[in-house]
Amino acid sequence: MMQIFALEVLDTREKALIDLTIATHEGRPGALLGILEAVQSANAHKFLSMESLRYIASETGIPPARV
Repeated sequence: MMQIFALEVLDTREKALIDLTIATHEGRPGALLGILEAVQSANAHKFLSMESLRYIASETGIPPARV
């Protein structure tokens, strides 16, 4: 059985929020956890999408498997 995955696309608002959150937490101990918490809190459903996680990984340089 073939699985089909819908590619999510982050909108400009989500990217801006993530970029601001990364800039705010950058260089702090436990930065990744703070970034994930802030992005999750901003989501109406308190959900971290795969695309958000991928974007956080790419922007922070942290391997996706660690995010």
